[in-house]
Amino acid sequence: MFSPPDTVVEAIPFDGRGWLVLDDGGDEYFVLDRTVGAGASTYRRDEARGPRPRTRPATSRPRAAARYSAPLAYGDATSDARRAADVRADALLHSFLDAGQLAQRQRGGTFWVTTRGGTVRLGEMYKLMHIEFADPCRWRMLCVVTHDHGRVPVGDEWTAMLLALRTTPESFFSVAAVRQADVWNAARARRSPAAMAADLDLWRQDALHHGRTLDAAYAAMALAKVEARRRRFGAALALADEAAAVITSEADHTSDPAAWLRHHAPLLAIESDVARRHEASCS
Repeated sequence: MFSPPDTVVEAIPFDGRGWLVLDDGGDEYFVLDRTVGAGASTYRRDEARGPRPRTRPATSRPRAAARYSAPLAYGDATSDARRAADVRADALLHSFLDAGQLAQRQRGGTFWVTTRGGTVRLGEMYKLMHIEFADPCRWRMLCVVTHDHGRVPVGDEWTAMLLALRTTPESFFSVAAVRQADVWNAARARRSPAAMAADLDLWRQDALHHGRTLDAAYAAMALAKVEARRRRFGAALALADEAAAVITSEADHTSDPAAWLRHHAPLLAIESDVARRHEASCS
């Protein structure tokens, strides 16, 4: 039997509506509209099939068993409907972000999600950067899409990935396709530290240009590690201090500062190591 509309969340498509087909000897086509107040649900007759809309109280059940037909596809909707759906999807996504992630998205269009397996940057479809804290020079480009990819607003896809990373990161990483393998592992085998430093600095400068300060901090910490390897301890220390300041200040804008600092401890340890080596080189 069909449940009251307000309890059927799985049948609500991208724009909050779905076709409802009632079986009572002759099908009738309505649109389920949940944008009204909590006290009522509106059933609008398909304008091409029937007369004016009517309203039933939320406690009223359909007259007989009912079924849902396939909801209106996001890609088939009008541009105005898609824009409205995008706005609602972004509002939902933003409700799950902490202050730091929201600021990151507003500045640069992307945001970082910290997990037990490192940190992942969401916001660029098919190009999810994954950095392992144990070695900031080791990063991968991942490709992950949702089951409804292309049929729902992009904001809904980011919300799904965000929640997956927060709750089951291992499952997220297990299904991720690696778009770009560990480039720095390959670089170690065929390129000089100077070339690695040049690429990292390019990433850092580009991140700063686009307002992605946390990206720039991750790049700066990786660059500090490379510069220390080149025994350029003064430059390495300046970069590590710059990165550590951004990373520690970012903790104040997260929902769990202690967990943020705990996850980033391997990165922050690079600053201490560089400072120690710099002091030893000056003595």
